[in-house]
Amino acid sequence: MEIKKIFVVDDGESKREDLMSCLKHLFPEAEIRGFVCSGEFYEAVASKEVLDDIMEHPKEWLMVVDMQMPHGRFRQIDRQAGYKLLHKLQQLGLTCPAVIASSDAIDNAPAREAYESYLGSIQYSYYVDSTPYFREVLCLTETALD
Repeated sequence: MEIKKIFVVDDGESKREDLMSCLKHLFPEAEIRGFVCSGEFYEAVASKEVLDDIMEHPKEWLMVVDMQMPHGRFRQIDRQAGYKLLHKLQQLGLTCPAVIASSDAIDNAPAREAYESYLGSIQYSYYVDSTPYFREVLCLTETALD
């Protein structure tokens, strides 16, 4: 699997930018896009153009999603948002590989149930370089790293 395009879904701008920077080190040639989640997060994830491209070329894409994201009118934090997002993407028929990046430890079993192409999770911290964690998850799946 050769990743050429990545989308990072996170409601926090600094975390989203940090993850995108980390992934750029692993995939210097990849096109990386960040998406903000707000409102009904699973409806605001990506444009139709991106979703169509993922459907046509799933093995070229990697998606990285946050676990806890705001939703609804009052922007309440949903602690299961990552699982719900993956489930929604599965319903849309997406098959590109996915990773959850969260500050909390993740139970991977519900993510695997929600999304068939789920690879694993990394525990994200602003204070620690996430590159080795991504490398570990991606190497287990034989993803080509630069």
